[in-house]
Amino acid sequence: MLEISTSEGVARLPWGIVIAVSAVVILLLLNLALPDNLNKLLSALSPAVTVIVWVAIWNPTESLLYDNWGLRREITLAETLDKIEIDVKAQ
Repeated sequence: MLEISTSEGVARLPWGIVIAVSAVVILLLLNLALPDNLNKLLSALSPAVTVIVWVAIWNPTESLLYDNWGLRREITLAETLDKIEIDVKAQ
């Protein structure tokens, strides 16, 4: 799995949004430019545009939403271990 840091997710998200919006705009322009008899072509392209949008924004969004969970668990564990009292006694 390709892991990116949160800062990389923030850096990649604008490009993902640009690509996603561009794909949708191109589909809309094709809808306006193509004659009515090619509507089936647009119907076939719509799922492809959906996949392009999903791929463009998935990795940055995943990074922003989920990459901090591991860090949060480590912080919680460290706080829990910090509260534990340990007594060492000689036998």
